[in-house]
Amino acid sequence: MIWPVNIMTHARCARRYAIMVWLLAFWLLPAFTADADGNGINALKAAFVLRFVQFVDWPPEVFANTPDNQFVLCVYGTSSIQHYLTSATLQLRVGNRHLTVLEMDRPQDVLLCQAVFVPAENAEDLQRVIEATRGHPVLTMSDTSRDQPGLMIRLFEQSDRLAFAIRPDEAHNDQLLVSAQLLRLARIVE
Repeated sequence: MIWPVNIMTHARCARRYAIMVWLLAFWLLPAFTADADGNGINALKAAFVLRFVQFVDWPPEVFANTPDNQFVLCVYGTSSIQHYLTSATLQLRVGNRHLTVLEMDRPQDVLLCQAVFVPAENAEDLQRVIEATRGHPVLTMSDTSRDQPGLMIRLFEQSDRLAFAIRPDEAHNDQLLVSAQLLRLARIVE
């Protein structure tokens, strides 16, 4: 009877390894893939955001009020990254949940989401979004140019590549568990 457990363990490890390879591949892609108006870099940022939510665990009660077993990813304000995130909704699942991408424009509305991305174009509202989500299991992400206390994941350009910083303590304080695999690739902010 130990044999099936070993197969299940091997399958889980293989899946995690495949996801890690994808994440690493996106991390290593140079930023020169962006075209003149930045669409390539926005597609790459969207890919990062979609990978981040794969490596975070939420408390089960978060999904009690989510209709149709969905995972809700919000984009705060209008941004070109939303197009890339929305196009992934038919193909991607977060755990066993269907992905839904919504646009939000009021900080208090992001509490309907499990994760929220605040694009740099809307960085002036980032602190209000962070304050609205504080104490709630909502993963906060942004590509703002400067570090912001309370922000859990920040994407930034470094040496012609996209990199990311994570504040695992901020996530933990809001009942989120960031995978050790993701933490190994990130710059950790205390």
